[in-house]
Amino acid sequence: MIFPQGSSCFWVALPLSLGIAQASGVPPFVGLLTGVIGGLVVTLLSPSRYAVSGPAAGLVTIIVGAMETLGSFSLLLVALIMAGVLQLIFGLLRAGRFISLVPGTVIQGMLAAIGLLLIMQQIPVALGYQGEESLSGLLSAGSQLLSPASIVVALGALFILWAWTTKPVKRIKMMTYIPGPLVAVLWGGLAVVFGERLMPEFMGNIARIALPKFDSVDELGAQLSRPGLAGRLAQPFRVCDRGDAGAGG
Repeated sequence: MIFPQGSSCFWVALPLSLGIAQASGVPPFVGLLTGVIGGLVVTLLSPSRYAVSGPAAGLVTIIVGAMETLGSFSLLLVALIMAGVLQLIFGLLRAGRFISLVPGTVIQGMLAAIGLLLIMQQIPVALGYQGEESLSGLLSAGSQLLSPASIVVALGALFILWAWTTKPVKRIKMMTYIPGPLVAVLWGGLAVVFGERLMPEFMGNIARIALPKFDSVDELGAQLSRPGLAGRLAQPFRVCDRGDAGAGG
């Protein structure tokens, strides 16, 4: 029976999708929708019984960099569509076998670099720094802009993750069905909910994940964006027309 494992993945992926969407600078409903697509549609289309799909925190740095380069979220959607088409073509050509030509050290180095970037981005969040999310901005701001509530929640989550790797916890059979990240997520949510009721002044400036609004279908549709393909393609054609006109004159 895989229901306990599936439910654990769901409860971990749900806040993770919202958090990745917020960290990437996109609407929270987009993160929720992509989590559903990655978890259901991709699994149904994949021929593998052991395929794992879902939100990937390592893509946050790529998404943020792509949005800064392209300039808007709608143009990012165009790039994602083109990437999806290329993936389908490579899949039909069985091009996945060429991944063996890439040295493993290159892949490990890339993943290590992405991990370091994520850690550096999350340190200001864990300390409750509300300014520029970078270590340089944190060091220049000092301790007056830090949030004690965020520090307590972050330390509690790290303690839970560490405790789940210890032998006393592993000896408890029931604990083997409950992953540590799920308990850490529950700890963070319960700490914020009950902390706001019991100590509102202490929890006032803690960072929160923006939740999507489900009041109506129109509001959900308003959170979605269309790919900005027409505006992006029109600019190169205008440049070519001007260049041709200048050369002909």
